Amino acid sequence: MTYIYITRGPLQICDWGSLNDNLIQIRVATLKRLLPTIVAYGLEQKDSVDEQLMDRDSGEPIDDPIVILSDILSNYEGSTKILPDSDIQLYDEHESFERLSEDLRCYFEDYVQPRKESSNDREWFANFEKFIRYIIERRVLRVQNWY
Repeated sequence: MTYIYITRGPLQICDWGSLNDNLIQIRVATLKRLLPTIVAYGLEQKDSVDEQLMDRDSGEPIDDPIVILSDILSNYEGSTKILPDSDIQLYDEHESFERLSEDLRCYFEDYVQPRKESSNDREWFANFEKFIRYIIERRVLRVQNWY
C-alpha cells in the first residue's frame, strides 16, 4: 500500500526523479531490515514467519537446490545430500564462530566422514574445507540473487 501512495503522486505530475528516489529509499530500508536474517539463515522473515527467498526484481523464488556431496567432494562416493541452504545457520551475533562451525563439523562427521575413521587427517581437513567453502559460497550467491 505504501508503494502505491509513493508512486501515485509523482506519476500524476510526471516527476520521475522523486519517484526513483523514493523507490531507492524503500529498497535500502528493506535491505537494512532483512539482510542480517538472510545472511544468517538464508530465509526472509516477515512478521515472525520465515519465507523462501524471492528475487526482489522478478518476484521469482530463488532456488535452494538439493546438492549431493559427491558433486562437491571428488573422492566421495556416497549419495548423501547436503542440507538445503535455508536449513543451515551461518551467523548469529549472540553465538561464537566456534559454536557455529562446530555444528557444521558435527554434521560433516555424522553424514560424510567421521574424523576418527579417517586414515589421513590432511584429506579429511581438505574435504571439510571444501564442504564449508561450498556452503558459504552457496549462501553468498543466494543473497546476491535476492537483491
